[in-house]
Amino acid sequence: MRTILAFALALITVLFAFENQNAMDIKLGPYEIHGSVAVILIGTFIFGIITGIVATLPSSYKRRKMLRTLSD
Repeated sequence: MRTILAFALALITVLFAFENQNAMDIKLGPYEIHGSVAVILIGTFIFGIITGIVATLPSSYKRRKMLRTLSD
């Protein structure tokens, strides 16, 4: 089931990238990014996933530590 879901997500991502090849500029302070809409959106999505994982690391570390002390 996971393989089918991963394949479907990859297919949707490829189709999205082919359909959104228009150029786009993003300005954030002194930085400017120029790229296609698809690449920028997919990059933003990946950045959000990484940010979410990093934000949950402290609580998952505490949970693991608590489980280790309870199991001993």
